[in-house]
Amino acid sequence: MINISHSATEFYNSGNSKYYLYDFSGAIIDYTSAIELNSQYVEAYSNRGNAKIQMKDYLGAIDDFTKAIEINRYHAFAYNNRGIARMESGDFSGAIEDFNTTLNINPDITDAKNNRVRAVKLLNNFQTNDINFINGKINSANIKIQFQDFYGAISELNAAISFEPNSFESYSLRGDAKYYLNDHKGALIDYDKAIRINPTYVIAFNNRAMTKFELSDFRGAINDYNKAIEIDPYDVEKYSNRGNAKMQLNDFSGALLDYNKAIEINPNDADIYYNRGLVKIELGDKNSAGLDLKKSMQLGNQYAALMLNRVF
Repeated sequence: MINISHSATEFYNSGNSKYYLYDFSGAIIDYTSAIELNSQYVEAYSNRGNAKIQMKDYLGAIDDFTKAIEINRYHAFAYNNRGIARMESGDFSGAIEDFNTTLNINPDITDAKNNRVRAVKLLNNFQTNDINFINGKINSANIKIQFQDFYGAISELNAAISFEPNSFESYSLRGDAKYYLNDHKGALIDYDKAIRINPTYVIAFNNRAMTKFELSDFRGAINDYNKAIEIDPYDVEKYSNRGNAKMQLNDFSGALLDYNKAIEINPNDADIYYNRGLVKIELGDKNSAGLDLKKSMQLGNQYAALMLNRVF
């Protein structure tokens, strides 16, 4: 009768000999033979993983170390070496987690300490490079929008989104570019994505409200302005624009409240006085409307004089 355990050990020892002679392919073959004879041979999995690292088969190595850990969850070196494979494959967070587990099991494994330091540095550099790339694309898109190169801006933001699909700023800014191209429905899709990723991104709420206004979805615009004002209650434009949307729905009393609040924040905006004057006319308060239109005219609104002549 063949001694299966002894045969597995022989293959394992042969694999070790080949490993130390840098015959990593041969070592992998022998470790595999050992595992075929003893599927619970934890050291054969672990050492085959080491050989795969030498062959730069990092994903295969991770699988072997994971199997070794399933058999023995206290195998510190399997965690450490899986961390190395993860680090080499670019999974720096996973690598750090493995090095931490290694040191929890055995705090004296110096390699794990050094490897963790390296993985942390690589992760920080990787994240910094990601941020720099995305910020560079966003800055470039902003410049292109300023020069009305909206298609160029969209191209830059497409690249940013491909690199980081959760960049809410990129989606929101791409929505702006589409808005300027009169692709209002496309803009809405991008604002929706930005808001799903960051439900407190006030710029996306504000600009989605403007887009809905252009599409005559005045109630939808008001809802978005409500949220934008909840996040940032001190912005004149949001109150003024919400007032405009309420005007479209003949909610003159509601519009008046918004224009009052906008003027409270900024008492020098000619357009808001003009719009409040129009609301007051609709509400039958012509005397007060005349005062608002005169104020608007003094602040430079040329239409205020025409409205004064027409109404009074």
